[in-house]
Amino acid sequence: MSNTPKIQDDSVAAPVAVRAAWLADGRGACFAPGVLVLRGRAVVAAGSPESVGVPGGAVTWVDASDSAVMPALVNAHTHLDLTLVPRIPEPEHFFQWLGGVRSARLSMTADDVRQSVLAGVQRLDAGG
Repeated sequence: MSNTPKIQDDSVAAPVAVRAAWLADGRGACFAPGVLVLRGRAVVAAGSPESVGVPGGAVTWVDASDSAVMPALVNAHTHLDLTLVPRIPEPEHFFQWLGGVRSARLSMTADDVRQSVLAGVQRLDAGG
């Protein structure tokens, strides 16, 4: 697997085509099999092998023919606004801890919250 290009690496100039057993395009369409074409971080095409025009030239193929390929999932319950809140020691009771979290959040300015959300998004992105 070490020869597999890092898709998130913008320095990958040549297109990367991913062959998948199953592909969800993020707009509600599913293809079995499917092909996803990327250039750096940009999706160039996604669909059935017949419908996707794979560019000629130096295309790197990734064989995911035993896998499902789909857009990243979003954990909508992330509390991004709390990313930069320092760790709160665990007291004897959960509700004491929760009160500490609530107090920390209420003490944050709008800019603190914005910075915390941005840091949280960066951490989510770094985690893939």
